Amino acid sequence: MKPSTKKIIIFLMFLATLILAASKWLPKNNSEGEKSPLVQLEVLENQDESYYDELAEKLIMCESSGNCLAIVPMDGGSASMGCLQWKPETFKEYAEKYGVIGEKASLNYIMTIIWDRKINKYLAIQILKNEPEKAKQLWYNCWRKIHKK
Repeated sequence: MKPSTKKIIIFLMFLATLILAASKWLPKNNSEGEKSPLVQLEVLENQDESYYDELAEKLIMCESSGNCLAIVPMDGGSASMGCLQWKPETFKEYAEKYGVIGEKASLNYIMTIIWDRKINKYLAIQILKNEPEKAKQLWYNCWRKIHKK
């Protein structure tokens, strides 16, 4: 690995660590466009839901070994993070679509909740139920690994 590439990776890891640390101390205001994520999370009671619940758990374990603070600094040109290795713009898209945040949610707020396991799992379940083909694209490698078993 070239020294310049190594420096970039170290810098990105440092930057991601700073973002994570800062998110712990940033005010979690609920300004216009931001919804409380806990309001949107449903308790999965229906037995039919267990399939999606188990599949979401398998994806989380495959993508991050269950570590919701996981970061891959150089994943296709930018960092992926959280339980399901989201790119921030993709996380924002699906968090808006499935009612976790409003369209005016700040980047600070998004970077605070991208690490939340319940939100990651909720979004995975919604995508698996409503857009299974998109789920295959989002988590392509893990989807293939899970379905080989």
